[in-house]
Amino acid sequence: MRGTEHQFARPLRGWRRLGGWRRLGGWLIGVVLLLGTVMLVLHLADLERTARLMQQAKPGWMALALGLQATTYALTALVWHDALQAQGEVVARRALLPLSVAKLFAEQAVPSGGVSGAAFFVAALGRRGIDSAHCLGALLASLISGYAAYVLMAAVALTVLALQHRLSHWIVVSAALFLVFVSAIVALAASLRWLDRLPPAALVQRLPMVELLIDALAAAPADIWRAGLIARLGGLQLLILVCDAGTLWACLHAIGADTGATSALAAFMVTSMVATIGFVPLGLGTFEAACTATLAHQGIPLAAALTATLILRVLTLWLPMLPGLWLMRGALGGAARP
Repeated sequence: MRGTEHQFARPLRGWRRLGGWRRLGGWLIGVVLLLGTVMLVLHLADLERTARLMQQAKPGWMALALGLQATTYALTALVWHDALQAQGEVVARRALLPLSVAKLFAEQAVPSGGVSGAAFFVAALGRRGIDSAHCLGALLASLISGYAAYVLMAAVALTVLALQHRLSHWIVVSAALFLVFVSAIVALAASLRWLDRLPPAALVQRLPMVELLIDALAAAPADIWRAGLIARLGGLQLLILVCDAGTLWACLHAIGADTGATSALAAFMVTSMVATIGFVPLGLGTFEAACTATLAHQGIPLAAALTATLILRVLTLWLPMLPGLWLMRGALGGAARP
C-alpha cells in the first residue's frame, strides 16, 4: 500500500509545483475581470433593479436549480461507479457521492480541463485501497467520455447560436481554442497509447498532470477502451452538462427572464469553453464575464444576465465550496478500505 500511496500522491504534489506566483497571478487576473464585468454592467444598468431582481427570485425555480445541481453530483458519482464496476471493483454509489462534491473544489481551484478533479478522485480512491490500475482506468474513462460530451454539446451550442445569427467572432475564437486544447490532449493520449511515444521531459516537468496521464495509459486495463462503456459514460456526462445548463435556465426564470432552454444551453457551453481555456483559479472573472456577455448577446437584459450568472455561481461554486474543501481534506486522509 505504501507504493500505491506514493503513486497517487504525485498529482497532488504536482498541484503545488505550479508555483505561488503563477497562482497569485491567476487570482489577480480573475478579480480584475470579475470587478470589470460588474462595474461595466452596473454602469449601464440600474443598480437598484439588479438588487431587486435578486430579492424577487422565485422559490419554485430556485428549488429546481438546486435539484438540478444535486443531480450533477449523483451523476458524477455514477460515472465513476460504472467505470470502476466495469473493471470488477465494487464501490457503493453513496460512498462516491461526497467525492463528487469535493471533485468540484479540486477542478475549480486547479484549472486543468477536468484533469485535476479526476486526479483528486484517483488519489481519494487509492487511499481507500482501490486497485491503482482500476483507479487510473476509471480516470481515463471519465476524461475520454467527458471530453466527448463536451465537444458534442459545444457543437450543439454553436449550432444554436448560428441559427440565431448570434455567432460572434469572440465565440468562434473561444470555440477554436477549446478545440485545440481538447485535440492536444487526444493527440497526446493517442501518441502514448498507440505510437508509444513519450512527450519531452521538460513538458512533463512543467505540466505535472501529463505524468498522471502517462501513468493512466500505462496501467489502465484494456477493457476500459470498450466502446459500449465509453458510450454509456458519455451519456451520463451529457446529462451532467444538461443539468448544469438547466440550472442556468432555472436561474434566469427565477428572476423573471423568460429564456428558452436552448439559449441557456448555448450560454453555458460557451462559458464552459472560455473557463476551460482560461486556466484562472475558480474561473473567477472569466466565467462571469463570458456568461453575462453570451446571455446579453442573445438579447437578455444586462442586469438580468449578470444577476442570473451570479446566482448560478452561488449554486455551483460558492455554496458547495466549504463542504467541498472539508470533504476533500477528509477524503485524502481517509482510511483504506477493509
